Amino acid sequence: KRAVPLKHFVFDTELGITEPHLVKQKIKEANRQRRGHGKRRGRGRGRHRYGGMKEKQTPNPDHRDLVADLKQRDMLPVILFNFSRKSCYEKALELIALNNFSSEKGRSLLNKLVAKNLSSELLELDTVSDIVRCLEKGVGVHHAGLLPGLKTVVEEMFAEGCLKALYATETFSLGVNMPARS
Repeated sequence: KRAVPLKHFVFDTELGITEPHLVKQKIKEANRQRRGHGKRRGRGRGRHRYGGMKEKQTPNPDHRDLVADLKQRDMLPVILFNFSRKSCYEKALELIALNNFSSEKGRSLLNKLVAKNLSSELLELDTVSDIVRCLEKGVGVHHAGLLPGLKTVVEEMFAEGCLKALYATETFSLGVNMPARS
């Protein structure tokens, strides 16, 4: 028995966050709206300049859109699992470029944890300074290759509710119980 019930959702650029059993209904509604209101901002089908039909122009779902929808629905913090360490870094940096989830509690805790767990030499490393910059904005990165002190900082900040998004590889799920809503 789960302490927190597990509920599945589907995320799509056009449909947003949807329960799986409602996908067909949402698609029908979206198609009706498209027919009734014309094309949506460059999406849908249009004539190719050579006379044929263009492919559908809907962009693939993006992690930043997903986080924005989750925030709007009060479903943060979120753990976003990635297949590679590199992807964790890239996506965290993309998210903080447009978002700041920081709080006074988070900044204060980060300062204490950094002073306790990371040396000034480590803070000079680009990867460490990038992660600290993300943590300052309430976004974390976690994978098996993190330095032990940095891993401690990320895990304690997440456990205290100071991170609203965490990009992690599947190793984060092994033996760690963290309070995520999504």
